[in-house]
Amino acid sequence: MPYTEIDQPPSRASPLPRPFQTPPQLPAPPPPQAKGNAAISAGDFKEAVRCYTEAIAVNPSNHVLYSNRSAAHASAGDFAAALEDGRKCVALSPEWAKGYSRLGAAAHGLGQFREAADTYRRGLALDPANAAMQTSLVDAEKALAAEVARMKAEEGPPPADKVPEQLAQISVMLSSPQIWTMLMLNPKTKDFLMQQDFADMIRAVQQHPGALEKHVNDPRVITVLQELLGVKVMSPEEALKEEEERRRREDELEALRKKQEAERKRREEEERRAAAEAAMTPEERAEKELKDQADVHKARGNEHYKKKELPEALSWYTKAIETFPRDPAYYNNRAAVHFEQGEWDRCVEDSERAIEVARSLRGDPGALKMVARAMTRKASCLIRRDGDYDGAIALFGKALLEHRNEDTLKKLQAAEREKKAAEEKAYVDVDKAAAAKAEGNKAFTEGRFPDAVGHYTEAIRRGPPEVNDECYKIFSNRAACYTKLGAWSEGLKDAEECIRLAPTFSKGYLRKGQLQFLTKDYDAALETYQQGLQHDGDSAELAEGVTRCITQIQRVNSGQLGEEELRLRQERAMQDPEVQRILTDPVMNQVLKDLKENPASAGQHLKSPEVYTKLMKLQRAGIIRLG
Repeated sequence: MPYTEIDQPPSRASPLPRPFQTPPQLPAPPPPQAKGNAAISAGDFKEAVRCYTEAIAVNPSNHVLYSNRSAAHASAGDFAAALEDGRKCVALSPEWAKGYSRLGAAAHGLGQFREAADTYRRGLALDPANAAMQTSLVDAEKALAAEVARMKAEEGPPPADKVPEQLAQISVMLSSPQIWTMLMLNPKTKDFLMQQDFADMIRAVQQHPGALEKHVNDPRVITVLQELLGVKVMSPEEALKEEEERRRREDELEALRKKQEAERKRREEEERRAAAEAAMTPEERAEKELKDQADVHKARGNEHYKKKELPEALSWYTKAIETFPRDPAYYNNRAAVHFEQGEWDRCVEDSERAIEVARSLRGDPGALKMVARAMTRKASCLIRRDGDYDGAIALFGKALLEHRNEDTLKKLQAAEREKKAAEEKAYVDVDKAAAAKAEGNKAFTEGRFPDAVGHYTEAIRRGPPEVNDECYKIFSNRAACYTKLGAWSEGLKDAEECIRLAPTFSKGYLRKGQLQFLTKDYDAALETYQQGLQHDGDSAELAEGVTRCITQIQRVNSGQLGEEELRLRQERAMQDPEVQRILTDPVMNQVLKDLKENPASAGQHLKSPEVYTKLMKLQRAGIIRLG
């Protein structure tokens, strides 16, 4: 496994903490641990060791520091020092799986493969799903098996009469270094790797094949033998190639099956047509010949239509209709040409004729599609020719009832939007907008706020921003009405629209800040008031808003909020995506847990600028309280 992976303090999900007090601290430069992390990421392992040593001098009981220094030593090739730090890390935190990973890596680097494998098993007992440690365990066992095989080769084979031939063959299979890879890849044997007594059993067989006789009745050994019999022991690369080859063969068989199925359907269709033609009367055969001839004319028309050669396409479609007038597709196609030419009356006429012909084809599964297509085109003509949105929308709806399709649905939605836009445009009257605004101002002065909202809404409809340069003032006025009525969400939308339309209009910021203050979002209100002062530095109201916000923020920080007010503030804060990210951050979860259990640790945590910023965010949100 990589030696240079940086450890962070272990974290666990924790419930939303209650507010607590810790001594106030100021942010400090990054601690030695952070410098060590940066150095090891940059490949400067000697500097990383120095920084972690400095950090350990300050906090000698921090197991993560020994873990990181062990990684730095190992990356620098000093496995003996890495082993010492790994042991210290495990001694300080025997329940932390990553420490065993460090200790195992150092032992592996020193050639102590048995100790390395056993150490990894201890770590996997704490974290069974750790894939990296599983791979490291297999690597250590493979190295140990290779070492045993080398020693056995140097010593020479054991006397043949001491080991039964069948057991000797099985022992040879179990002695392969690849056995550990195979066991890990097999779901039935994967868990055996983490069992110390099983590993000792396999090692004993690898060293002395006769030892298999003592363990042959062990259920795990039986499972391994069953999985091995008739199965080739492959490397991961070989297994991957075999799987790819299997999938390739399956794909070829599936492609061949589809090709054969398509050919079968083609032959069946030809046979069906031949049988149908054989059963035709002379009249039916003559009609089919006319239909085939008309289809040829239609195909010629389609070629010209695609090339935008409309007169030629129109001529061929007309020939198709004259040859065989009982197919609605020909009328639909000719209607399409009329539509492109702007011949709206002729387009409507052919669309209606297509509907009529399609209706006469009882039992034809494609007739409903033809009816829907013709209705859709006729509806489009009604819009282009007469601006008749009501008639077109009704016809689009009927077409969807005949046959629902995406094209008709999109045209219906577009027609509804265009109708709404046309109605709004026709409703615009700047003079009436000014009169409605005046009525709204009068109602506001008299305290009739619901009436004022109605008049201001009418003023916006009569004089939208596109035609009224001072429409932003109406949004500001309506926001003030909503504020009086307690409709803060609607008022905030109007204030934001006012600012969007007139970014330098300070009253828009005043409206927005007031609404944010009322919803107890003091930080956001403070920011809004400050933005307004950038455009109108002399505004006493904006300055007063800043003062009120600072006072409330200080109350929050000093814990002077009532329980209900604090609860509402926390609920609103939990809807903030940034707060949610902080509270689900494993590192911050551990920080919050440390602060709750040991308030004196605040000084250490607040030295990190990133942690300090996040804690300040939680404090302003009312989630925690510092100081």
